[in-house]
Amino acid sequence: MSQLTLKTPSTGQTGSGPLAWLSRAGFGVITLLAIALFGWANPVFLTFDNWANLLQGSAILLIVAMAMTLIVSAGAIDLSVGVALDFGAAFALVALKTWHLPWQAAVGCALLGGVIIGLLNAFLILVCQIRPFLATLGTWFIASSAERIYTDGGGSISYRRMAPEYHDLAVGNIAGIPTPVVIVLALWLVAWLLTERTLFGKYVRAIGHNGEAARIAGIRDRRTMLWVLVAASA
Repeated sequence: MSQLTLKTPSTGQTGSGPLAWLSRAGFGVITLLAIALFGWANPVFLTFDNWANLLQGSAILLIVAMAMTLIVSAGAIDLSVGVALDFGAAFALVALKTWHLPWQAAVGCALLGGVIIGLLNAFLILVCQIRPFLATLGTWFIASSAERIYTDGGGSISYRRMAPEYHDLAVGNIAGIPTPVVIVLALWLVAWLLTERTLFGKYVRAIGHNGEAARIAGIRDRRTMLWVLVAASA
């Protein structure tokens, strides 16, 4: 009796050769080459002080990028991540200026403000079944309007008697390293452990690749998305 042998097509296989490695690490290689080029053009570029200044100035953008990475990994989009930062900061300022709370409580209020934005997004997306693009755009308008109401049209809020510890979160340093850089590195480590070393991270990627297959496999996609939206906003 003849046997029929079926061969699986090799299309889509990444392989293990140099080209496959370069395709996976291409962005990192290009980044290192760019750093080497700028360092060769100007040696000051590679100094510790320069990198500390660069990272301190980019701290907020790096935090937003980590939040967006989590959202995109789940196959969604969040247009309200930026305004969640502003809303949390305004909430913290209310705690300091109006409620006269200690700076630790103000930090907690900032996180709570982000959680509120995340829960609103989750309600609109998971309960009301509104597409993430439209839902988070609506949240952006709501949170932005709330800020404008508090600031009387979007003006700045002056608060001079800020606790030194709260102020140091932005301009202080720990062992010579700017505090915002330390915070970013700590958040990056937590995000890496969460996405690469936990079931939660595997669930997020599974939902992002194929939400229907993830549901069939028994993954609670709605609960996972709830945590993703809240974590990204907080």
